[in-house]
Amino acid sequence: MKKLIYLIVLALILGLVLSGCLLSNVGQVPTTEQSGITYLTKGGPSEITLYAGQDIPVGTVTVSNDDTNLYVTYETTGGWVMTETHLAVVTEKEDFPTNKAGNPQVGQFPYGEENIFTETWEEIIKLADIPVLAGSELYIAAHAVVEEVTCFDGTSGLTIEGTENLDIDGSITVEALVKVEASETDKFYTIVGKWNDRDGNNRAWLLGIFNLRPCFYISTDGTNFPRAIVDLGNELNIGQWYHLKGTFDAATGEIKIYVDDILENTNDTDLTYINLSEEPFLIGGDRAGGPKGAFFNGCIDEVNVWDGIGEGATLVLEWPETPVTESAWGNGVRFVQQGNWATYFTYIVPGVLEVTQDSGQNDENRGLSRPHINWEINGLCIEFEFVNPTAFYFVFDYRLDGEEGETHDYSNIVIHEGELVGQLIGLRYNWVVTAPGETKTVTVCAEEEVWAGLRVGAEQSWYLDWIIFEAKVK
Repeated sequence: MKKLIYLIVLALILGLVLSGCLLSNVGQVPTTEQSGITYLTKGGPSEITLYAGQDIPVGTVTVSNDDTNLYVTYETTGGWVMTETHLAVVTEKEDFPTNKAGNPQVGQFPYGEENIFTETWEEIIKLADIPVLAGSELYIAAHAVVEEVTCFDGTSGLTIEGTENLDIDGSITVEALVKVEASETDKFYTIVGKWNDRDGNNRAWLLGIFNLRPCFYISTDGTNFPRAIVDLGNELNIGQWYHLKGTFDAATGEIKIYVDDILENTNDTDLTYINLSEEPFLIGGDRAGGPKGAFFNGCIDEVNVWDGIGEGATLVLEWPETPVTESAWGNGVRFVQQGNWATYFTYIVPGVLEVTQDSGQNDENRGLSRPHINWEINGLCIEFEFVNPTAFYFVFDYRLDGEEGETHDYSNIVIHEGELVGQLIGLRYNWVVTAPGETKTVTVCAEEEVWAGLRVGAEQSWYLDWIIFEAKVK
């Protein structure tokens, strides 16, 4: 019986070779480089420049993923912060929300956040919600509204000219957005104040930081300095933005300090007024000099000084008067060639082929020097070694992404031995003919799955059921 099968297979192979129908010509199978499908070897993370005003680099947008989520991270640098983000991720660029002219409608982007003030923002999107498969190309439009802030390097501050006569002698509210980059122990850093200890004592009010503890001072006679200060253990973190606010209520004498709108401390005094000072408003400056004072090291923005507390207060100072804001986009292809310069870019979701079905017969064959398959996976590509260490011809086969097979003269032959007993030899897909003692190497790439097996040869008990590799998001 085995001799008969061998003769049948040999005749089959010779016939196919002579007729030119044999599909084992490996040279026709495109390698990764030959295929032209660039996503087969792509991977994350991918970093894109975030541009404001078309040509001002203000940071980056980084895209990466794991097997569950897509991560899109905005990060601004150079004194720029984000106040809004808008993000759209689609599998077809025609699915972006746009108007009739083709311009993106950021208000309809499904992801993002408004009313923020940060240099880092991340959106986490479930891949199943997009949906996306391994190797898929995504189209991403990443928009942000960015604002330029004033940063200090610890060597100088600002004096706001023309504020010498802006006096508040009763209730007051002082607030600012603040990020500390460096702080020395037992040094006092001014955020904003009408306070001068350099030339004698000429004090009125001051919002500052001492040992990373926000504090708010007032003075009634130019020399005293009652305060409210954040408790030990609640110090600010270096490199993080905070909204700080200090208030003095002349009706109750209460001095209060807030961090991110949370009341941190109250000093109950019997004070009813604030000293009048001819000092200009100082921002980020060294109010004291000497061993205690220091110039602010970090960034300050949205300084507001109010005459009064609550809804009835009058705005006395708004700094900066005209914030510099820009629209920013992750660099890429323009939605339209004229007018709106909004852009989108692409990201390839990397994948890897994983074995999801293997009967174990292949390992047994390998150990007994029978026909077997070795492989090395590289993302969505596999380098196969079809190994035939025997004295007979064997024909391996592989199938890509559910491709259609072809019938041949022996498709309906029933297999009588081995793990495929009772099955038909079946269709052919991409035959790889191996002569006695021959090993052939084939590299294939797929989007969804690869099957590899052995169904033609002299010894049916050595046949291999399909080993199946499925694409998984990496």
